Amino acid sequence: MRIVVVAYGTSGDLNPTLEVACALRDAGEDVVFVTAPEYEAKLQRLGLAHRLTPPGRSVDEVAGEHLTADPKFMERGLPSVVKILDAVFIPQIQPMYEAVMAELEAAPTDLVVNHPMVFGSYLASERTGVPFARLDYAPFSLVSATDPGRPGPVVPPAWLLKWIMGGPARWIMNRTIGPRVNKVAAELGLDSRNTRVFDSQDHAVLNPCLWPAWFRGPAADDRDNVVFCGFPDPGAGESGGLAPEIEAFLAAGAPPVVVGLGSMLPPFYPEIYAAIAAGCRALGQRAILVGCPPGAVQEPGDDLLTVGFAPYAELFGRGSVIVHHGGIGSMAEAFGAGRPQVIVAFGTDQFDNGDRAERLGVAVGLTRRGFTAKRFTAALRRCLEDEAVEARAGELQAKLASEEAGPVVAAGAIRAWGAGTAQ
Repeated sequence: MRIVVVAYGTSGDLNPTLEVACALRDAGEDVVFVTAPEYEAKLQRLGLAHRLTPPGRSVDEVAGEHLTADPKFMERGLPSVVKILDAVFIPQIQPMYEAVMAELEAAPTDLVVNHPMVFGSYLASERTGVPFARLDYAPFSLVSATDPGRPGPVVPPAWLLKWIMGGPARWIMNRTIGPRVNKVAAELGLDSRNTRVFDSQDHAVLNPCLWPAWFRGPAADDRDNVVFCGFPDPGAGESGGLAPEIEAFLAAGAPPVVVGLGSMLPPFYPEIYAAIAAGCRALGQRAILVGCPPGAVQEPGDDLLTVGFAPYAELFGRGSVIVHHGGIGSMAEAFGAGRPQVIVAFGTDQFDNGDRAERLGVAVGLTRRGFTAKRFTAALRRCLEDEAVEARAGELQAKLASEEAGPVVAAGAIRAWGAGTAQ
């Protein structure tokens, strides 16, 4: 098959999609990857054929601007999502449409594999009739009334949440985001309709989901095209190993608490790192604080190490407890490490991811709203002292290790679909 794979957004969007593309390529499929120019060097290193869109604004850049003005920006739900869409994804609809159209016109293509928010490639599929699959990266994106998940720091009553996710959520998103997509569609000569936001799920020939069924399994209102594939491979990222200062700190004492709040958030939340440091010291715990802003922790000392970067996949397993923000990539790496987790959710799907990990018995969930050293200390104490949490983390680590990596399973599902259409 000839397959055009499309991604745009953060490295958390790109990396798992690249894993799927490489798995398809390694299985013998003809793959072309379409994305933004800042990822060209990585595509070249991986040896993937590719086409680049014109430069655009990044999610990290736009979110950073808003976080500078409003530290609660990530918590504001749909209004924040719309601001990022307006600044990043909507301006890229036509350039992405043109890039994908160029690939579809260059050679007969069997399938487009797409990121949920890259509407331009859906419009190209609509124009040409080439079928498409949609990758999903976190459970909340399935928008289910049967398994609605947690939408934010405040959880509505269960009956209300199920009602919202069963209808109003789709209506609101279609009427908030839909007109923006329709405007570009009309300029491209395509028909106008108010369902395009969810057409990418409803009309996909396949919807591979990059998490395991034990994290979020089938729900009664899932579409028939949904396939639960597993987490991305925690060891698939590029890494040069741990820095000498990290290795020296690890060798100097007991396994430390490891803190990693992603790449975008740390500069805007020095108070979170300060509270985490205070909590670790209150319990006599050593800690490595990855991404800690300069000056956030006074006198780090021999018990606290602050570093700008470290590969989570290599560091998490060396710790006693992992503290992270609930991003699905960090969560997959934490499950792979087999350590108890304290999850501090800031926004988007992080609340739901953290809630699911807590229900699985491997984590204690907190949110940025109301986060204090006292609350963190209580969460950390439980992770350190509750043997059931540690045992459950080990069980799920073994389960994850026994499963094939999600992108490989997704590639297999796509190839099986292709074999079925060829018969």
